[in-house]
Amino acid sequence: MRRFTAVSILALAIAWTNHLPAQVLPFERFGTTEGVPQSQVSCVAQDAEGYLWVGTWGGLARYNGGGFTAFYIEDGLPSNRIHEILPSRGGALFVATTNGLARTEGRRIVPVPDPAVANVRCRALAEDAAGRVWVGTDRGAAVWSGGRFEMAGGQGTLGARIYDLLALPEGMLAVTSRGLLIFGGAGPREEEGPPVPHELLRCAGRTADALWVGTQGRGLWRKSGGAWSSVEATAAMDVWRVSSGGSGTLYASCNNGGLFFRRPGAVDFQRWKKENGLPSDVVSDAFEDREGNLWVGTDIGGLGRLGSLATLNFSEAAGFPSACVLGISPAGKPGEIWAGTLEGGVRFRGHPDFEILEVVTTAQGLPNNYVWEVTETPGGETWVLTDSGWRVRSRPGGRFEEPKGIEFADGAGVDMCLDGAGRLWLTGDDARGGLCLKEPAGTWRRWNRTAEGETLANCRALTPRRAGGVWVGFEGGVAVCDGATASSLPGPIPLKGFVSALLEDRRGRLWAGNDGGLAVRETDGRWRLLNGEAGFTNHHVYFLGEDAGGAVWVGTARGVFCFREGLPVQALTPEDGLAGLEANQGAFFAEPSGAVWIGTVSGLSRFEARLQPANTAPPRLVVEGAERSGGKLIPFPDEVRMRWPERGVTFRVAVLSFKSPQRCAYRARMEGIEEDWLPLRRAGDLRYTNLPPGKRNLLLQAVNESGVWGEVVRVPVEVVPSFWMTGWFRVGLLILLAGTLAAGHRWRTSLLRRRAEELEKVVADRTRALARANLDLEQLATYESLTGLFNRRAILKSLREHLEVRSGIVRRFGVLLVDLDRFKQINDTMGHAAGDQVLQVLANRIKGALREGDHMGRFGGDEFLLVLPGADLSAVESVARRVSSLSESFTSHGRTLTVTASCGGVAVAGGMPPEEAVLLAEADRLLYEVKKAGGGGFKVVERR
Repeated sequence: MRRFTAVSILALAIAWTNHLPAQVLPFERFGTTEGVPQSQVSCVAQDAEGYLWVGTWGGLARYNGGGFTAFYIEDGLPSNRIHEILPSRGGALFVATTNGLARTEGRRIVPVPDPAVANVRCRALAEDAAGRVWVGTDRGAAVWSGGRFEMAGGQGTLGARIYDLLALPEGMLAVTSRGLLIFGGAGPREEEGPPVPHELLRCAGRTADALWVGTQGRGLWRKSGGAWSSVEATAAMDVWRVSSGGSGTLYASCNNGGLFFRRPGAVDFQRWKKENGLPSDVVSDAFEDREGNLWVGTDIGGLGRLGSLATLNFSEAAGFPSACVLGISPAGKPGEIWAGTLEGGVRFRGHPDFEILEVVTTAQGLPNNYVWEVTETPGGETWVLTDSGWRVRSRPGGRFEEPKGIEFADGAGVDMCLDGAGRLWLTGDDARGGLCLKEPAGTWRRWNRTAEGETLANCRALTPRRAGGVWVGFEGGVAVCDGATASSLPGPIPLKGFVSALLEDRRGRLWAGNDGGLAVRETDGRWRLLNGEAGFTNHHVYFLGEDAGGAVWVGTARGVFCFREGLPVQALTPEDGLAGLEANQGAFFAEPSGAVWIGTVSGLSRFEARLQPANTAPPRLVVEGAERSGGKLIPFPDEVRMRWPERGVTFRVAVLSFKSPQRCAYRARMEGIEEDWLPLRRAGDLRYTNLPPGKRNLLLQAVNESGVWGEVVRVPVEVVPSFWMTGWFRVGLLILLAGTLAAGHRWRTSLLRRRAEELEKVVADRTRALARANLDLEQLATYESLTGLFNRRAILKSLREHLEVRSGIVRRFGVLLVDLDRFKQINDTMGHAAGDQVLQVLANRIKGALREGDHMGRFGGDEFLLVLPGADLSAVESVARRVSSLSESFTSHGRTLTVTASCGGVAVAGGMPPEEAVLLAEADRLLYEVKKAGGGGFKVVERR
């Protein structure tokens, strides 16, 4: 298979556009609002670094993909009126102006002081095979010789106005007011020119097969085989410039008739004008950059860029009644297409010769001109869905009438399609049933419910089913109808709201979309939400379609997205030439050739992916400036050096790729600080702060919209440390410190001796105070202040000590949980002071019922936890019996309440230890069984 390059694609696309006089080319326009100094653009060039240079009648501009930087007289130009720009092979940029010549020295623009090119109108620039720069002036030709510009050709050529220069193998061709001259080794000689007055000659160009000369008012002339002939298509044109690009296309820029071009291998010239998308019919220059973009400089219209001819646009200028294009569908004849618009339905021939064939409106019987969709049936009927319902005609050219045999409420119609058998299906939101089928015999069938009982009254989308019948989107989800039965699709769809777009692709997957996003049902029946797919940036879906190659196209409120198997999601927006950003419902049609038609609110677009190859030109990256924290800007730094207080810097980064600059990006990494590349970011500012001292490199790498990476750019960065951070300062400081220490050592020794005894006394006092404080802290950390018992933490610590495994077993012990009965009534009726008294009294009595060595702590509220070391079941029961037999009466305000104790306990017999939580839970359960029985008792179990 032949591999297409950007320039070969451009030539192929230009060839196709020859057949489309009504097309609108997707030129991106740049004027004074975008930063071009003046709207009269005279010339365009690209330097070796990748910058685009634009000359105007009001100044010079440099374009970096994100904006223009303007240069004027105050920046070094002899005049703001620019005639031509020449990037020389030596790297310098030469600029011819109406008042002399300028060139770049480094990044500065400086006027050339040589008398031959100073204070004179310089119109033309060229470079010969030896690398010498030639300048055409109103006084003759000047050439670089011996370190300066000198007049060329002797006295005989002085006074000849030079309009253009062209390097030929035999010498430098000059287009002058005295005719054609060739400057060769033996001096200038006259060259026979076209049969027009010499004063009308203006420019020259060369292709492999001919020499071309442009004239004022006499068009373009061609010399081949020694004879001159006129290019008839350009007769009477003012040809300002003749140029050719990497695609091999020859361009003739005309001041009074647009842009003429001849593609490689062709004989005839074609023409683009303002009606085809040019910014103006007054064209000054046509230039192809290294990525294949075509730049066109115009007078008043500014600068235009044509990045791709894969997208061609059609609107009112092409004969459409409205630019807002709705549903698109095939007409009855091959190559013919129907499109709905806000002002009627349009039938047109799309390829290869675009032609409007028919427009149907209210004049043909439609109820209104708001046409959503048009469908032609195999039987010859033409159905039109308008904003007020359907109309049908039985033969071409006939009048549209209301359909018979089927009724929908006005405005209830939503969609229609033909299934694989050619049967017509209609959908709508009519309460009588939203899905209808016209049988081949002419009878109608209608469904208002699915076989599962779900209503089909609100149907919003329809698409043919590969197995026969249709898929229909309705309020409950998606249903399938084979012409006999309508059945709901099982399983929920991961979209909220009505399904408004459906598609079954050739693999049998079902795609569904609405204003909440996009989902696909795989062949195994599982749904997958696609809103998170990288590159799919708008989820308001208007249409779904499949092209001849199996790619699925999704039209949204902000662009169209293409899903190709195994490839990233591709976006198609006005930046790629799409007529408008917002797509329309059902506005998609795929040609068998692979091209697709897309309707937007701003026009109809035809996109052919084969004419938009990957951009294989590696993007170039330039650091245009570095601004240190102190505020000083370093333009185009080769390195960045800053002092320690300035250790922050902001880099201004430009990616010089113009095919799709909004989709270009770059990554960065500061060596020695960042191990990995930072995430991709758009061209703009890159900021680093608080950089450590030392030398390191900033690495930068650009990537274009096709994923092609450019070379890594390296910028050395150095942070100079302050004096106190240097090695010599630290050594000197150490010496000074050593001397100071030695001198003070003796004084310090005697002082220390005197203070030793004082310090010993202070240390002893503080040690005693610390011991007392530790005892106080231990008391606070272990005992509860109200009852003087262990606090919760301390009693649990005791329990855990008994649960520790020693020699493979746990020691025997018992656990009792004690809860005071009717304690809450004491608090509620007698107050918290009385409650505190009850706790103190009962705590003391319970403590008195314990054995020597038993541990007791307040577990929380009116609960106490008892740990009984070495206790077996009988010992635990004995303690529980003594505690549960306790009672205490309390009287306040004439009311007496008796408080008793309930116990729940576990005797751990030893062996493998139970878990703490399990042990406490079991004791708690037994406790509350006692309380549930009335309290004042106990329950104890043994755990082995």
